[in-house]
Amino acid sequence: MGLMEMQTLIVIAIVAVALLFVGRRAWSTLRPKRDAGCGHDCGCGPAASRTEGDWSKT
Repeated sequence: MGLMEMQTLIVIAIVAVALLFVGRRAWSTLRPKRDAGCGHDCGCGPAASRTEGDWSKT
């Protein structure tokens, strides 16, 4: 295998990795989130019902 073939294979590998990276980023940006629920401190979870009557938490 000559030097030109080795350089071509290296360039193809670099381009393939770059395309995979960009494709993965685009896929994760465009697909809908599976668990788009509230955060742990939003006030709508089970912790909110425990502290509803607690005046010290306001």
